[in-house]
Amino acid sequence: MFRDNVNFLEKNDLFEQGMLALHFDRPLEAIKYLSLLEEEKNSAVSFNTALCYLKIKKYDKVLFFLEKALSEIKRNRNIEMSRDNYPELLAFEEENEAYINPMLYFTPLQFPDLAREQILRLMIDILFLLGKKEEMHKIINSLRNKNYKNVKDKISRSQKYELI
Repeated sequence: MFRDNVNFLEKNDLFEQGMLALHFDRPLEAIKYLSLLEEEKNSAVSFNTALCYLKIKKYDKVLFFLEKALSEIKRNRNIEMSRDNYPELLAFEEENEAYINPMLYFTPLQFPDLAREQILRLMIDILFLLGKKEEMHKIINSLRNKNYKNVKDKISRSQKYELI
């Protein structure tokens, strides 16, 4: 049905509809909208598809789409973030769990590092659930200078399991 009406809905509308469906806990509907945008090669599309599968606990699929999202990130270094209040903003990011919320369409294009870290934070959670500790620690090492709450939690929980 959607494929016949792709011209009816603009790409931005498709993304917005997918985000709304995801927000209202309708992952099947969200996937249908997002799948129409796969050729865009936008990390936000793949990341949000991963969130759909996270809702139904299909962790292998989540991991697949997170890896796809990582491979699609475009490096746009032309946009500088303001350093005003940067420590406070960073502290907020590190402590909150917004990384499990949908990614905005332009985030990977305008803020590729933030998008990458959002993807990696969720990958750490999924790898922990799947018991893939070695892969999880490799990703944790790539975030070594960050102070993310979920990353610290996974480190301490995996160390507890190693001691047992």
